[in-house]
Formats: sequence, structure tokens, C-alpha cells
Amino acid sequence: MKKNVKYTEIDLTFIVKIILQEKMLIIFTLLISLTTACIYSESIEKKFSTSVIINDPDLIIFNKINKIFQNYQSDKIFTNKNFQESITNKILSKDTFFLFLDSKKNIKSSQKKNFNIKKLIYNKQEVPNGFELTYPELVNGVEIIRDYIIFVQLITINEYQKKIDEIFSNYIEYLNDQKNIAKSINLKNSFVENLGLKSLEFFDSYLEGENILSEKILITNRLKKSINENNLQYNIFFEKPSNQILNTPNQKKIIFIGLLIGSIVSFLLIFFKLNKNKF
Repeated sequence: MKKNVKYTEIDLTFIVKIILQEKMLIIFTLLISLTTACIYSESIEKKFSTSVIINDPDLIIFNKINKIFQNYQSDKIFTNKNFQESITNKILSKDTFFLFLDSKKNIKSSQKKNFNIKKLIYNKQEVPNGFELTYPELVNGVEIIRDYIIFVQLITINEYQKKIDEIFSNYIEYLNDQKNIAKSINLKNSFVENLGLKSLEFFDSYLEGENILSEKILITNRLKKSINENNLQYNIFFEKPSNQILNTPNQKKIIFIGLLIGSIVSFLLIFFKLNKNKF
């Protein structure tokens, strides 16, 4: 037992002796590592992040639109799922995002590369309808992500509105063509009952007569005006954008890692130096 204690004391004494002998090398290596870590931590651009979760569009609105279009022999189906997918794709589109940033006078073109928007991840899982924006500290990220979501919503609504208007316009054009046919054969009133038909083929609508077709055109024009972008408007925010959070690596952690690396390098240098002296 005594021998073991003696050897331990000799080993510890030897280690302390080596450390004292090579203290300048250790101090120099640690200083280089510390300086490098400090410079690196200061050079990292500070970035912040804020997140937002949005609502699905109102299902009732799309059911109403599709119910109307069923009468118009339209193969267009408008669903809240398709609408939401369109919004999501636009939110994550760099082209759409940069187009939005161009409208912000306080953001320079050179700063755009410092912005990034992506799906929100929480506990390693994707949050449904959640998005996260990272940005430099000089801007109001909460305001930017809020305005961007509204910007995308309006673009998507306008696109859908154009599609809806196109369907109505095509149907009204068709009714006018059928009305002109009825007029050309001087068919004022419906001839459907006289033929004993319960229903008409789509392209035989002129048999309903000029008067009924005129009434259908008026009704369709009213519906076209009633279904406008205001009908597709809804509160898109499930919850307000979160406050900005610092998204930059911890400076203390970087410095600690730098000192740890410096210590390891010092040990290796001393180890190689001792082995070299043996030979």
C-alpha cells in the first residue's frame, strides 16, 4: 500500500513539475484559443427569430361557393385545404418573400439574404400551420412576419377571386349565346314542357326561351357580385406572432469551448515534446 502511495506522489509531483516548466507554453496556447474564441463570437451576426401559427380558412365559405358552381356544370372544386396549401407554399416561397421585402423601404436589398422563413419546429416536430422567421436585430421581426402573412393571404384571395370570376364570366357568356339562339328562332318562352323533357342537356339551354335565360343572366350577375374577395376574408392568425427571441449561439459557450480546445492542444504539445526528448 505504501509503495502505491509513494508512486502516486511521484507521479503527481512529476505532473506539477511539467506544468510549471511548460507554463509559458500553456498560457500562450490558452491565450491564442481564448482570443480566437472571442473574435469568433463577436464576428457572429446576431440573429433573432419570431414565430406565428395561422388558421385554416372557413370551410363554410368554400362549401357555399362549390354549391353554387354545381349548378353551372363547373369542374372547378374550391376547397379550404387547397386554399391553405396555396397559402403555405406562398409563405415558404423565397420569390414571394423577397417581393414582399422589396415593398419595405427600411430594408435594403443587401439585407434580404439575412432573412429566412421556414416551417416552425417544436420538440423536433413540425407545428401544423406554424412558421418561423429569422432576421437581423435591426428590424422589427414581429411586424414583418405579421405583415407578410397578411400580404400572402391577400395575394391568394385575389388569385382565387380571379378563378371564381372567370367561371362566372364563362357561364354568363354561355347563357348569352343560348339566349341569342333562342332569339334567332323567336323563342320567347320555354319550350321544355312542350317537349316533355324533365331536364336539358347543357348545350340545349336555348330551349328554355329568351325570357328565362335573361332572368338567369341577371341572377348569375348578382351572385358574381356577392361572391367577392370579402367572402374569402377571415382572421388568418391563430395566435399573434411571438416576441423576438435571440437565435445566436451563446458567447460564453463558445469561449468555454475555445479554452477547452486550448487545454487539449497544450496537453498534446507537451506530450509530443516529452516523447521527442526521450529519443
